Amino acid sequence: MTMKWFPKKRIVAGFGLSLAILITIGVVSYKSELKYIDTSRLVVKTQMILKKLEIVLTMITNAETGQRGYIITGDDRYLEPYHVAIANIGQEIKKLRGLTYDKPIQQRRLDALEPLLAEKLKGLKERIDLRKNKGFEVAAQEVRTGKGRMVMDKIRKLITEMEDDERELLKQKTAEAEINARRMIFIITSGSLLAFMIVAIAVFVTYRELTSRKRAEEALKKAYAEMEQKVEERTTELHAINESLQREITERKQIEEKLETASNEWRATFDSATDLIIFLDSEMRIIKTNFATTKFLNRPFNEILGKNCFQLFHGTDRPLATCPTDKMRMTKKHEEVELYLPEKDIWILVSADPIFDDKGNLTGSVHIIRDITEHKRAEKKLQTYQEQLRSLASQLSLIEERERRRIAIDLHDHIGQTLALCKIKLGALRESTPTNLIESLDEIRDLTEQIIRYTRSLTFELSPPILYDLGFEAAVEWLGEEILKEHGILFHFKNDEQPKSLNDEARVLLFQAVRELLVNIAKHAQAREAKVSIQKVGDDIRINIEDDGIGFDTSKIDSYLRSGCFGLFSIRERLNRMGGYLEIESEPGKGTRIYIIAPLSPKSKNGRVI
Repeated sequence: MTMKWFPKKRIVAGFGLSLAILITIGVVSYKSELKYIDTSRLVVKTQMILKKLEIVLTMITNAETGQRGYIITGDDRYLEPYHVAIANIGQEIKKLRGLTYDKPIQQRRLDALEPLLAEKLKGLKERIDLRKNKGFEVAAQEVRTGKGRMVMDKIRKLITEMEDDERELLKQKTAEAEINARRMIFIITSGSLLAFMIVAIAVFVTYRELTSRKRAEEALKKAYAEMEQKVEERTTELHAINESLQREITERKQIEEKLETASNEWRATFDSATDLIIFLDSEMRIIKTNFATTKFLNRPFNEILGKNCFQLFHGTDRPLATCPTDKMRMTKKHEEVELYLPEKDIWILVSADPIFDDKGNLTGSVHIIRDITEHKRAEKKLQTYQEQLRSLASQLSLIEERERRRIAIDLHDHIGQTLALCKIKLGALRESTPTNLIESLDEIRDLTEQIIRYTRSLTFELSPPILYDLGFEAAVEWLGEEILKEHGILFHFKNDEQPKSLNDEARVLLFQAVRELLVNIAKHAQAREAKVSIQKVGDDIRINIEDDGIGFDTSKIDSYLRSGCFGLFSIRERLNRMGGYLEIESEPGKGTRIYIIAPLSPKSKNGRVI
């Protein structure tokens, strides 16, 4: 009885001790596994942060490289990295903010990094615009200045600090993971070996009595094998993570070298820019500028930095009324204005862009100042030439009308009267002509009648006498009946019967304008009815022309006047010169209404086409 109980007690004790060891191993393994999972999550999160920082750095570097390629070749395909950076860099910064929400130091660095990236992309856009608008040399000169070196240094420094923090954290978490893995391997291995030894001893002692315990031994061996396999798998994973980290470290070193090169190029471009580039704080003090500013103000950097920009440029602590600064503060958008500096006798173009913090508060601004004196002078010369051309066109039109009237008078007074006399004499000759010649004389008389009608028609086309004999209103009424009724369009005319004293220039111009518009109605409007009304409004004459035709899109009126209707374009210019203007109202399918307003006595007035 005693012999049987003793091995059974030892078996129970051995298995109980083994079970306690296994439970302890399981609990320790479970806690270690949870800690390993947490460490792995932190490692993965740190890797994602490093990856996002790498993406941001790569984007800005590729954008800079693409910009240089575009400046050298002019090929728009090189701008693809720039467009990618513009479209995605904001999202990447947003993702970095989400990944580092629990890291106040990294959040503050992102607050500093975000405006620097915006400033960098803005500098790239300016050089791209220079290449597009002014060519390779100007853009290349801009690149060689090295503008932006300090910004790129700051970007690199911030990213490097963030990466160093993340690498240090990654290093710590990796070390913790390795220590935890080794500890887990040691506990599992030593505990398993101890449990195995206890079981083996118990089985060896009781082997002959407890053959049935072989199954338990096999189960323990299987569990041990599974534990060894898990340990091996975890070890393999840790080795793979270490190799990946080594590759990332190598890649980051390469990126840092590229960033250093890009930073140097940006500094050279910024310093060699011909435009004045000025960074201001919220109090409008200059915190950074380029060499062009020192040349413009004829002062060294130490006399510019930290000074109020209005004091330096205008001799006052407050902005001028025309300065875009106050408007930019209100709208929080890009503002641009042209200013005249009397002390230098030059015109400048000031472009102001605000800089905000992450809460939307205005923390500063960037001002770009360009000398546009030559452009303004050329613009003034162009306006003078245009006015001279308008005057010349008006004079030519009057000369043309006088010549037309002279030819019309000659046709009427000489050729017309001579032909009428021929017709009378042919009639008298017919009375005394033999019968066999009457038919021939009638044919000649008919031909003479046709020539008389053609001469009369030509006289009216050149310069209708009714315009000078009966006045402008009668001439318009006759013109509408001649043009529109010939095309089957019902014509209505209305006159307020008030006296309108028009000089020859105004009478001819307005008659030509009405004729041009009525011809357009007959040719293009597909109208059934047309109305013309003339009235005196104060010191002006107002002519309304309406039709119920197909209408057109008035947004295209300027291109229509420039391309296909020189006569109407000339009339508009002459109306502008004499102080009149055209108003055109139309919609597709709803007809057209045209108003001509002109002063009865010529005066200076701005014309417009609506």
